[in-house]
Amino acid sequence: KSNNLNPLKIESYPIIEKQDIMLRPHEFLNSKIGVELKRYKTSGSTGIPLNVYKSDADKYMQLKCLWKYRIRHFGVSPNIHRITFHFFKKNKKMDRQDIIIKGNTISINALNLTEEKLLSCVKEISRFNPEFIMGTPTMVCQLLHCYNNLQLDFLKRIKYVELMGEYLFKEQQEFIKNTLNCNISNHYGCTEIYGIAQQCSLGHMHVLSDNVLLEIDKNNQVIVTGLNSFAMPFIRYRLGDKACIKKIECSC
Repeated sequence: KSNNLNPLKIESYPIIEKQDIMLRPHEFLNSKIGVELKRYKTSGSTGIPLNVYKSDADKYMQLKCLWKYRIRHFGVSPNIHRITFHFFKKNKKMDRQDIIIKGNTISINALNLTEEKLLSCVKEISRFNPEFIMGTPTMVCQLLHCYNNLQLDFLKRIKYVELMGEYLFKEQQEFIKNTLNCNISNHYGCTEIYGIAQQCSLGHMHVLSDNVLLEIDKNNQVIVTGLNSFAMPFIRYRLGDKACIKKIECSC
């Protein structure tokens, strides 16, 4: 709480740290939301894993902003058949499944992905006919190395690859592009509010300004305000990452 808070000036709000939410999680839930909330868990990549709560409406609006960008820049729609990756703990039954098909998504087991395991899934993946791959640079490159070594062709219709969750090195991006000859985009986001920035076809990262208000403090720390987070609002939330904002004109 702050006595100097001016609701019309975002800079008058206090900065929220992850420790604040971890110690007092229920203080950050909107008591006026009268619908059932779903829990999501962050990866803890910045050191502190959190439980995040969203309504279906929040999730829909956050994803809608991301899909609007994908449609506008890369021509891919939400009904496109896509490949993702899953990581399940060993005590879960699904850990033994090399692939899981749900709706228009086929998920490949990322734990110890080998050429032998991939070869056992080729027929099912081919029948699924994917056009979009979404995953970390490490997992996508591992999939493509197996794909090249086995001289397969089940990814020949891929037209878009989206990388997330890790830093994308230039060598990885070139390897993916040379293998698949398709559009590639780098995504920056988080479980708390989903999309923060997305790479356009010219290689520039653009802030998804219809989903987030982005601030960078004097120490280059990322501070975000989720514009579509109502069940669990994130207002001036320090994410734990570092970045800089470049004021450039992009012809896209």
